[in-house]
Amino acid sequence: SRSQCMKIRWRVPQSEPVVIAFVGDTMPSFEDRGGIAKSEDLTGLLHSCDLVMANLESPLTTADSSKTGGSSLFSIPSSVLDLKELNISLVTLANNHIMDRGQAGLEETLDVLDKSKIAWLGAGLNSVEAAQPHVWSSTDFKMVFLSFSYEASDIVNTAGYSRAGANPLLMSDAQRKISAFKRQGYLVCVSYHGGEQFFRIPFPKRQTLFRLLAESGADIVIGHHAHVFQGIETFDNKIVAYGLGNFLMTTPFQSIHKGTAIGLLLLIEVDAAGPLGYTAHFVYNDRKNHMLSLIHGEAESILQKLIDSFSRSFKDQRNLIREWRRDCCRMLMSMNDVNKIHPVRRLYSAGRRGWSILKAHHEEKMTSPKGERSLYSASKNKQILEGIRGIPLMLSAPGKFTECYTAYNEVSRLLEGNNDRNRHPEIGNRHGM
Repeated sequence: SRSQCMKIRWRVPQSEPVVIAFVGDTMPSFEDRGGIAKSEDLTGLLHSCDLVMANLESPLTTADSSKTGGSSLFSIPSSVLDLKELNISLVTLANNHIMDRGQAGLEETLDVLDKSKIAWLGAGLNSVEAAQPHVWSSTDFKMVFLSFSYEASDIVNTAGYSRAGANPLLMSDAQRKISAFKRQGYLVCVSYHGGEQFFRIPFPKRQTLFRLLAESGADIVIGHHAHVFQGIETFDNKIVAYGLGNFLMTTPFQSIHKGTAIGLLLLIEVDAAGPLGYTAHFVYNDRKNHMLSLIHGEAESILQKLIDSFSRSFKDQRNLIREWRRDCCRMLMSMNDVNKIHPVRRLYSAGRRGWSILKAHHEEKMTSPKGERSLYSASKNKQILEGIRGIPLMLSAPGKFTECYTAYNEVSRLLEGNNDRNRHPEIGNRHGM
């Protein structure tokens, strides 16, 4: 039952390759439990990599919340030890939660990371600091990392001239920077935090965005924010991962959504000429037993088939739109919420949600007098409209419609059964492996 991980390599190395690991949304701990237990194979794998990069979704701080509504995330400063033990040496702070505890929370986070010798990028005390790239050198080449975030609707999370925050994505500026670094001989990795939460298939505009970044010169484009893993696309020796899902997030909001305990761990081999292949692993966050581990055996095979299915969607635009509409329909019917199980309750929820959005769409025509509206609202409206268009697809292919949930349910059954039989004797011990 050992690993049968997905390995893809399209050329032989031209120089000594390095391995860079990417993991998704990470919130170490908001409670002092002494750290999360980690399996030996996971820590061993990450410590074998030359660089490990994560999206740090929460500030490491004791500061009070700066939000009046919505989720206000934070992790206790001592939980940085979990990042160290997982060999995470670079974090992006460009996300919608890094300012949940205000400037004081961000300042403490930067101080904790600096003292722990973990490099960071994607946020700062002003827009200049937030936009600073991270340069990483190997023996044969230099690589530059750029990180961007979408602008949240419930908090001012992006940096300004004299305002702390995350680095916003200004597309023309991002393309200019990418092209400039390529001309200087750097390999370029771009991280972007944004998109639609809990979607398996990103909006088609997300593919357009990520491809534009790659066509501008980015060798690797990494996405996160959906909290569930999405597909991987390769072209012209470039790698585009649309969503890594969660690596380590344990909140009530995450726990009620299917698939959020499973994350994609992507290992990318790189030499002086760029990426030469990748290996896809899956990580399971056992929230019940407070343990993080690699997924092997039958459960891993199920997840490989699922991500293959997601990835095939990117090869054809019409197929991508078709699969995206199925996803919109799933979200419209609240199928991602494990607390809404009864079919009648799902239909009622979908009808109520659809009617409220369509009514708002009719009354406001989705735009203000200036033709502006937040991306979040526009996406939500479009989700409902496309969800309605996705209903015939659901009825014509019910197996395809429920594919991801069938996979998640089977994987959960296998993993929970295995963990109950082999419960770790030192769960909750920081060094229990």
